[in-house]
Amino acid sequence: YISEFRSLSQQVRWNEEALIEIFQDGLSETMLDELVHGPLPATLRGLEQLCFGIEARLLAREARRATPPVSRPAPVPAPRPRVPPTPNQWPVPAPRQFVSAPPRQAMNHPVAEVGEQPMDLGVVRPRLTAAERTRRRTSGLCLYCAQAGHFAASCPNKRRGTAAASAPVSLPSACYSEGSGAAM
Repeated sequence: YISEFRSLSQQVRWNEEALIEIFQDGLSETMLDELVHGPLPATLRGLEQLCFGIEARLLAREARRATPPVSRPAPVPAPRPRVPPTPNQWPVPAPRQFVSAPPRQAMNHPVAEVGEQPMDLGVVRPRLTAAERTRRRTSGLCLYCAQAGHFAASCPNKRRGTAAASAPVSLPSACYSEGSGAAM
């Protein structure tokens, strides 16, 4: 529009005010809406330059609307430099002195003997030593009662809520080597 208006305006002998009025009459509604946001230039050349800049911004905006947004990866923060602390930066705590705990007092509960079936609620079973645990495993014995034919999880000597849970479980033959009866 601007280049066509310039060529036509050179053919007439109108003053600048008349040319500005005629120029504004030929502008689109969108351009006129944009011109109301600020003061108008006093010269035709200034108005042409203003309209040219507005048109460029409107076209750029339309192009951005037509293009789908590009998803950009989140910015990765720059790695912080690893600076060793200065001696005075962090206070060094004083070395701790560890004090051993006082010896435990003997329990007043009776301890069940191996092979005994504890039925009293106050009886406490001692923990197996590592050597005894290994011996029972290699011999195929229950870790709870030291009897053969079942595992500790299904030991009939453990206290259970139901009788079905205490039923003996047969061991798969693949768990034992032939003839020795010991677990593999």
